[in-house]
Amino acid sequence: MTQFSNRPISKFILNLAGALLFFGVTFQVQAQSRALIREYGKFGYINTEGRRVIRAQFDNARPFSEGVAAAEKDSRWGYIDAEGTWVIPPKFYEARNFNSGIAMVKWEGQWGYIDKTGTVLPVPSLDKYYDFQKCGVAFYRSEGRVGLIDTEGAVVLPPTYDVIKPFVNGHARVVLNDKWGMIDASGTEVIPPEFEELGNFSTHAVTAKKNGHYGLFVNGGFKPLDGIEYIWDFNEEIPLTYAQWQDKVGFINPAGAWIIEPIFEKARPFRQGLAPVYKNRRWGYIDPKGNVIIEFKFKDAETFSEDGLAAVRRKKKWGFINLKGEEVTPFQYEIAPAYSFLLLRRYSGFINGVARVKFNERWGFINTKGGTLGNSWYDNAELFSE
Repeated sequence: MTQFSNRPISKFILNLAGALLFFGVTFQVQAQSRALIREYGKFGYINTEGRRVIRAQFDNARPFSEGVAAAEKDSRWGYIDAEGTWVIPPKFYEARNFNSGIAMVKWEGQWGYIDKTGTVLPVPSLDKYYDFQKCGVAFYRSEGRVGLIDTEGAVVLPPTYDVIKPFVNGHARVVLNDKWGMIDASGTEVIPPEFEELGNFSTHAVTAKKNGHYGLFVNGGFKPLDGIEYIWDFNEEIPLTYAQWQDKVGFINPAGAWIIEPIFEKARPFRQGLAPVYKNRRWGYIDPKGNVIIEFKFKDAETFSEDGLAAVRRKKKWGFINLKGEEVTPFQYEIAPAYSFLLLRRYSGFINGVARVKFNERWGFINTKGGTLGNSWYDNAELFSE
């Protein structure tokens, strides 16, 4: 059974660069984007041209993260590089993605952390292990409370809260005695745990509910908004978010003022200067002043991507339109707007020039001109990652 060393992890970190050179392992290479695919019951990877760069040979696999991917062969997990070469041999019973240079693995019934050489990291005795976050900390539970440790195994935050949620924009929501607050990655409490509900961090304002009233936490204090029935999170693109009043939805600014009156039945966030809104059983798009830019004619509509395209539905099939409302692909696809098939994240459109879609019961990718990537379709296909 793997034993966790008591030697200071700082000594381990100092020796890390030498160990990497000794084993001939280097991870600081130009990132190569790969998408996980499944065909004929096995997992492999394609590149952004749609070429199968790692043949479907694994019993199970995860998307690439920080230049490596966890893969399973003969009931053991290890890690491969972008060419499919084992950089950490398959010897673990379970393996998670790398974040902040650390991954969580299970070996002989015991969970622990490893670095990219496969070396087990010494950490304090933990009741439960959690994945490291992108901001360089991991949760740990002791005696019923949750705190934070860093990549050197040092305690950043002693066990303080009942729950710590994943970090978003460098901040995490926390729960203490059924009340919500917020901390940053240093463990500093930036919003006290005194709210019944609390949204994710935004530089504009944080949505909150206190004493039965919805409002905004902004400039260090809570501002209740009379009559508001719900508020969705701000995003960083534009200082507007949507809120509900008397069963109708409109858009407010960080001061809580209505910028677009609540006349819609549903809405989604602004992206690329437009927001999908629902009225009279059809979706259309408005600008930040409330002007209708794309008419209400779709059965469903998603936000625009950085490529300036949005997934919209007519009848039972999806297609894509540009910012002018012009169709750029036929309405012949299915999409998965709520999640991708291995990662519970909301993606539904183009990301870096490709979109994941389903056609004739097979998954694949199309480019911004509607062409099929690699002219191939798969049993399943994951988002591209590096």
